[in-house]
Amino acid sequence: MRSRARWYVLTAAFFLLCGLAYWPGLYGPFLFDDYSNILDNERLTSIEDFRIASIQTAISQEEPGPLGRPVSFVSFALNIAATGLDPYWFKVTNLAIHLLSGLALLALLRVLSRTLFDAPRPSLIAAISLATCAAWLLHPINVTSVLYVVQRMAELSALFALLAMLLYSLARQRQMEGRPGATLFYAGLAVTFLLAIFSKENGILIPGYLFLIEIVFFRFRAGETRVSHSLKWLYLSGAALAVPVVILAFLHYGASYQIRDFTIEERLLTQARVLWFYVQSILVPDIRSMAIFHDDVAISRSLLEPATTLISILGLAAALIAGVTLRRRAPVLSFGILFFLLSHAMESTFLPLEMIHEHRNYLGSWGLLWPVFFYLFVLADRHHRLLLASAVSLLLIAVLAAGTRIRAGYWGNELLLAEYQAHHHPASFRTLISAGTAYSGYGEATGNPDLLRKSLDYYRRAHELDPQASNVLVSIISLSVILGQGQEITDFEHKLKDNLVRQPIGNETTNAFVMVSRCLSEDGCVFPQRLYRKMTEAMLRNPRLEEIPTNAAKVYSASSNFAYLDGDLELAIHYGEQALRLHPTDLQYWLNQAILLKTAGRDAEARDHLERAKAIDGTHYAAARIETVERQLMTDANPASEDGDSP
Repeated sequence: MRSRARWYVLTAAFFLLCGLAYWPGLYGPFLFDDYSNILDNERLTSIEDFRIASIQTAISQEEPGPLGRPVSFVSFALNIAATGLDPYWFKVTNLAIHLLSGLALLALLRVLSRTLFDAPRPSLIAAISLATCAAWLLHPINVTSVLYVVQRMAELSALFALLAMLLYSLARQRQMEGRPGATLFYAGLAVTFLLAIFSKENGILIPGYLFLIEIVFFRFRAGETRVSHSLKWLYLSGAALAVPVVILAFLHYGASYQIRDFTIEERLLTQARVLWFYVQSILVPDIRSMAIFHDDVAISRSLLEPATTLISILGLAAALIAGVTLRRRAPVLSFGILFFLLSHAMESTFLPLEMIHEHRNYLGSWGLLWPVFFYLFVLADRHHRLLLASAVSLLLIAVLAAGTRIRAGYWGNELLLAEYQAHHHPASFRTLISAGTAYSGYGEATGNPDLLRKSLDYYRRAHELDPQASNVLVSIISLSVILGQGQEITDFEHKLKDNLVRQPIGNETTNAFVMVSRCLSEDGCVFPQRLYRKMTEAMLRNPRLEEIPTNAAKVYSASSNFAYLDGDLELAIHYGEQALRLHPTDLQYWLNQAILLKTAGRDAEARDHLERAKAIDGTHYAAARIETVERQLMTDANPASEDGDSP
């Protein structure tokens, strides 16, 4: 009894230490994708209470993923209903989910570890499980998953995956022992599987995790032969179903690389090197190499460019072979290798995603940590050195905790985070942009020209890395005008117009174009109208404009707004029609067009567009906006901008 109490105290101490390590980061702001997914997401920001209608609004998302990720968005909605848009409480919730995942992992490790010993070894199993769990909770690679609010999607998917593995292991344990109750655990498993895939699509890998647990730890053993046969047929059927699904996914997504500056072949080659970078970051973490963006990693153009590509591929092949062949001799090492690789089967293979993100290791990292502590304690036990193993474990965990505490400190201050990451990743284009954005935001808010000059410096450095980036040129021009350096922007103007005619219209370029349109709708905007007019002409002449329809729709909508401001109502209506053609489910475009048509005296068409907007607003998240426009249509309204990119 005293021993059990000691383990409870130790467990509580590690969980408390985790909370303390993350505490400084809880005071940081929203960042990057938090804006598009939460702050600029009217389906969320319109929520004021806990009514069912609010939940329905939260889950009616358009773009986050193939399945909509409703569980994640409901969690965001509950945050907003309870505490508003205070980032502190969003991050506290993320930390709470992280701690819950730690509890699930601790329980799973204890269950799996029991299958590895012939005789009961409760103290040894407790030490291994707690050390592994503490290392995972306090590992600095998980900081992005916990403090980057939008990565709650990855957190929730991982939590439910851990619970699914735990429930499966408990069910199989009962079946091996011939005890009843497995059905209840399997029912819970089905629920957690659904919750996982509706949090983030990575949950679809859960059947693979369960199969891995089966072949390494349970090996289809059961008290009844029929149970063993049923499991084998179940997994065989699942594999037969998975193969065509993977092939179809490969064919579908393999043709979607036009938005990237690399091909599918180059991504697959590069991921071999990326996976080894992840392994190094987990087993030998260096917080200086950790960041939100890793676009400074060279893309592998061939097996020998760079030469480490071939070496990495051979290393992965060797690791895979070792994982398969060591299942009986070294089951924990085998499981750790295979689990880590399997956890990357979706985001580190053929999908046209960005090359590197640390949060992709959130679930898989414990697979590599477990063998470290398992074999440390097992070897120490054989030589009667458990006290030494405990001391080494505590030292390793303390080092990890220190790294997390340092990273969390930077995450608690946007400027510190921007400066730190830009210092350690000077060749990262996106890191430099994020630093420029952070400094310009604070500079404009405080009126501090030194911060604006710092921002301009970061944007100029980003421009040197990628002269074709139109969004950077827009920022350089805007800041130069604000700082009284307008005479120096002629070359940048020429580059910008040239880029907008020839380059693909990506998200960043589109957002910059819309941002300037909003600026021009407001008093005091310093961006030259003559230049924006030329930008509009250039983008609309771009033969690749409509490669990404939603981006093209934003361009047309912003152009419509500018045409109205420029006094050309018919052109504004024409551009509005193009936006609707490309993105007919965007409610705001219908409202914009309704106001323009009313202004042109086309009342019947205006009312028709308003009704279309109402039909789209099935959950009434935009009821206030629609009501405002409806009042305008009932009068000789003077069109007013709603979002800055609309008339």
